[in-house]
Amino acid sequence: MPFRGLCLPAANHRINLEFARLHAPMVPPRAGETKRITQRKRITRELALLLCDMIRSAAEAPQMLNIPYGPPTNAIAIIRKWRDAALPDQVSDDWLRKIGIKESLFDANRRALSFLGLIDEAANTTEAARRLAVAPSDQYGSILEEIIRSAYGPIFAVADPQTATRTQVDDAFRGEKPESQRSRMVAFFLGLCNEAGISLREPPQGGRTSTALPKARVNGATIPAKRNMPPPPPPPPRYDGTLFHPAIDAFLREARKLTEQDLWTKEARDFVVQGFTTQLDLFIPVKAKTRGRRDNTERETGETETHETTSE
Repeated sequence: MPFRGLCLPAANHRINLEFARLHAPMVPPRAGETKRITQRKRITRELALLLCDMIRSAAEAPQMLNIPYGPPTNAIAIIRKWRDAALPDQVSDDWLRKIGIKESLFDANRRALSFLGLIDEAANTTEAARRLAVAPSDQYGSILEEIIRSAYGPIFAVADPQTATRTQVDDAFRGEKPESQRSRMVAFFLGLCNEAGISLREPPQGGRTSTALPKARVNGATIPAKRNMPPPPPPPPRYDGTLFHPAIDAFLREARKLTEQDLWTKEARDFVVQGFTTQLDLFIPVKAKTRGRRDNTERETGETETHETTSE
């Protein structure tokens, strides 16, 4: 019976050969075979030591977490959709497509939800997902934090983002595969912490941090999600009904009081006329006539005089 264990294929082959040699039919030792029996015992001892070393190496090897990476926008949008609408029994392709997730991101989002323990291997929602879906608003953050700390246990054991610097958080993800996506792993992790309300010692700067819902699809058409648009500029001041410049109108209102109080004398009239003329020239200057308009006026005047002379 060949040996099957947690070993590499080459090591398995070697162990199988040694196992076969040890279980070969034994015969009573003959003259000159004592050396062969001693050699077989040595091989047995070496084989046992090899097995112990392999088991010890497998136990001491760091375990990869298969951490999701990338912006957490879609994963958070899915969780919020569970809270705003009915929790599906399964996170199927049709359901993801219905809420606007791109088909190229189906597997990545399911892996993220599976890593958090929100769906099982068959993409069925778990009890943890149901707790998030029905949690009151004041308990949603604490339940999500509990789920995050359970999934990222080894990371929190090395660097808790509440007290660790950004460099320490980045170093906690060293060794995770693929190495080229380590910065995106950190971004996903910090995005989830932010959604759970975990206070970060050094919040992420720059990059994509929005957690808005993705675009929805209705009858194949893509409807962009509503964004917070800046307020429109204030409208220009409207005409307030004044006849001239506000200063001129104010002056005329004061002049009108003189007539209402029987103080409208010739001196008052001359003062008002002089003041009105001064303000009128100040606020509404007279525009000079253009040369073309003056020529037209003179031409029209000349034609009129000629016509009058001919008529006489």
